[in-house]
Amino acid sequence: MDPAYTPQQAARVTGTQDAPDAAAVAGECLLFGSFRLLPVQRVLLEDGLPVKLGSRAFDLLAVLVEQAGTTVPKAELIRRVWPATVVEDSNLRVHMTALRKALRDRPEARLIVSVAGQGYVFVAPVRRATAQAAADDGGRAALVRMLAAALPARRLVTLTGMGGVGKSTVARAVLAAVASRYVTCRVDLADAPDPAAALAQAWCLPRGGDPAAGLRTHAAGRPILLLLDNCDHAIDATAMLAGQLLRDVPGLRLLATSREALRTADEWVHCVPPLATPPVHVRTAREALGWPATAWFAERVATLHGIALAEADTPAVAELCRRLDGLPLALDLAAQQLDRLPVRELLRQLDDDLDVLAGHDKGAAARHRSLRACLDWSHATLTAVEAAVLRRMAIFAAAFPLASAARIATGAGIGAGNVEDAIATLGAKSLLATMMLEGVLHCRLYPTTRRHARRLLAVDEEKMVLAALVADCRARLQAGAPVDLAEVRHALDWAFGPDGDAHAGTALLIASGPLWIDGGQLTEHRTLLEQAVARLPADADAEVAMALGAALGTTAVYLDGPGAGRAAYARAFALAGRIEDNPGLLATTFSGLALEEILAGDYPAALALAARFRQGLDDPQRAGSNDAAWRTHDRAAALALHLSGEQAPAATLAAALQARCIPMGGAGNGSDGDKGHNGQNGQNGHNGYTGGNGYTGGNGNNGRTALHTDENVAAGVTLARSRWLLGYPDDALQRARNGVLRARVLGNPGAQASLCYVLAFALIPVAWWCGERATVLAALKELEAASCALPHWQMLAREYRYGVLDAGPLGTALAAPHLETLATLDPRYADERLLRHAEGGGARWCAAELRRIEGERLLAAGDPAGAEMRFRAALLLARNQGAPAWELRAATSLAASWAARGSVPQARELLGFAIGKFSEGHGTADLLAASRLLDTLRGKAGWHLPPAPMKNGSGPEGALPVGMPL
Repeated sequence: MDPAYTPQQAARVTGTQDAPDAAAVAGECLLFGSFRLLPVQRVLLEDGLPVKLGSRAFDLLAVLVEQAGTTVPKAELIRRVWPATVVEDSNLRVHMTALRKALRDRPEARLIVSVAGQGYVFVAPVRRATAQAAADDGGRAALVRMLAAALPARRLVTLTGMGGVGKSTVARAVLAAVASRYVTCRVDLADAPDPAAALAQAWCLPRGGDPAAGLRTHAAGRPILLLLDNCDHAIDATAMLAGQLLRDVPGLRLLATSREALRTADEWVHCVPPLATPPVHVRTAREALGWPATAWFAERVATLHGIALAEADTPAVAELCRRLDGLPLALDLAAQQLDRLPVRELLRQLDDDLDVLAGHDKGAAARHRSLRACLDWSHATLTAVEAAVLRRMAIFAAAFPLASAARIATGAGIGAGNVEDAIATLGAKSLLATMMLEGVLHCRLYPTTRRHARRLLAVDEEKMVLAALVADCRARLQAGAPVDLAEVRHALDWAFGPDGDAHAGTALLIASGPLWIDGGQLTEHRTLLEQAVARLPADADAEVAMALGAALGTTAVYLDGPGAGRAAYARAFALAGRIEDNPGLLATTFSGLALEEILAGDYPAALALAARFRQGLDDPQRAGSNDAAWRTHDRAAALALHLSGEQAPAATLAAALQARCIPMGGAGNGSDGDKGHNGQNGQNGHNGYTGGNGYTGGNGNNGRTALHTDENVAAGVTLARSRWLLGYPDDALQRARNGVLRARVLGNPGAQASLCYVLAFALIPVAWWCGERATVLAALKELEAASCALPHWQMLAREYRYGVLDAGPLGTALAAPHLETLATLDPRYADERLLRHAEGGGARWCAAELRRIEGERLLAAGDPAGAEMRFRAALLLARNQGAPAWELRAATSLAASWAARGSVPQARELLGFAIGKFSEGHGTADLLAASRLLDTLRGKAGWHLPPAPMKNGSGPEGALPVGMPL
């Protein structure tokens, strides 16, 4: 250990515990082709780079590779990958297709073969190794072997990559690997403006002579491998020299390193990638050491200081590796600092000053003594325009489309064409990366490059770029393109600052609503909205005030639950008369206010509001009425009809709405409204605040309600519930499952809200009503995971888990539809207040069931007459509403009551009539219970009164009381 590194410092940095065995910590690595599978870390690497793979596809791969060469039955794959979920074969095929695509599995190079009628088999050869052994050099050894093998067929190989990535290290390793076959020589051109002179000096050739002749004489007929290292600052002269040497020296092989290619004939370019870095979710050393960057950093720390990294420091080390782009030079410089700084402090200082990464090795090249020196060396190769474009693009925090780069960097003497040319050059010089995302070319600056360039922005230039960023973020949101929340936050900080543009900032704040919700940053979003509302002048544009009110109402509901957004929604809706030509914006505020009425349990008020909104849409004087506004009306009206007990019209309206929505195949791009209207909605906006952004412009672009639920999913939820009440339990359950499948594949902002909605309000209750306990448990587990950033749904998930399933204490702050639904699952939720509310005409959709529940209580309390009166009232109401599901439950309770006092024929006739209304669902809980009772009434078993319900709402096997399906 370095004497300057004290025991106290060691404890602070490492925790001083014994270092774990590296191989044991990293786990096993499975190798096939160019891929490395690390099961413990849940990582798939190809040539050292992570492969993007969904969790289900990864699980499929792990199972297949684990049993390579053996046919794995479909049933086993489904059991292993979906252990608590019932899925169809089609779901397996979808994820298998994604897996094959990621592996580039094709007929001529098969990795996975399907065996007809049986399953799948992984046919590629699989080798096993320790993950640590595979990760130690970040795949560099494999790269060196590949390059060495390529040399006989490639006369000129150029290694490119960003500064500090290790090009020279790899090239020197190649020279060492082939030293027995070639006469080798390295020429460092880092500080040599004349490559020919540098070559002459390295080989002791006559200065000014013909370098080719000198090489031929020096080699004496043996094959030569010449490394031209660090060609960046003399790229043109090096290219000319390389061409001459290859032409005049037979058998010569050239290896070059540079940020960019030489662009000469017969050149073979290979980009040296950074070391792969661990993802954000990595929290343990066992996981982290399976990633090349972390393993390499840990090795350098152990070598320099003789210590192992502590488990507690793993998140900080992983973040440090990500922040430094996995660059070996930067990681080495960082490792050198651990004799004076703990990892977390080093990470903090890195945010403020790149000079913190200055090495101790005085013998290193000047450009390698600090990270800033390395970046300055790269920056010096740029023209004035290229440097300006690089500085301006440093404003982006994440990947950005090429069109955005043009919007941001254009201006002050730089045209759009100049920007595209500069980006091409910056990419060639390895200062930015390009990639295709959803079919669109995107660029990304490496974090270290971005921080360095950002510090070079002048004040006026920064102001111009930030103003352009505000406009660009809003434009991308309106187009439905992905935008990073960090960019929006940064743009808003400037817009609402002393030198910013508050008007443009307000437009961006409104448009970015779904990003804040999906990102779980609800409190921050509400604060920004409240500040924006407070800044509005008295004569503010009505559309702006209306849009802010709608956004504030939505955020309040998410944070504080039912009723919290009513005032904001009401104020926004009251402005409708001042906005006669924007039904899209009006639709957003309508859906929010209608939702508040529904959450409060005032379903007639929601229906009245829908009628008022419909009148406005029917008004021929109102300009711009569109189908998106009608769809907003229909989904709110269908839900209000369902909760008001009008199941047939609710189901009809919901089914018609679903038919007008995009089918599931179109969900991948996040557009869930009718594609034919996406563009139309964009015409409704004025002043840049509304139209086509899916948040204030009528939901046309993304088809969401006020709480950002997909309109197809929302309609399906209403339809599933209504169909169950109408006596179609199998169909209802399938529709709920289909809604979950659709919500899972949504790519638009609000996808998590849609998933929570269909799980909590459709699949869980419908499955419970049908008696599908396994489905309920799996759906609840998924709801708990999906609702982590959405308090409104988190509360309901807790209620299902701890109230219903565990029969624990009941919640109090529940929205009316949720409380009523819970009461149909667990009678304890049907308290006196809810029963009286239903008696007075409220909770119409489940009032019949609530009356039946009250009858069961009276029966258990020894009041059979009172109980029978309640059963009769429940039966009559269910028949009047056309709700066979509630009628069956009421008939079962009433038949049991009649039979207990001897009226068996009447009980048998009543129950047979109720069961006869069902054409499906004969395996569901209520129909099974009713059928068992009817069998006893027909004399097939000895008659006995079913026992009273247990505390958790379930009876003994074979005697399930009606209404307690689980």
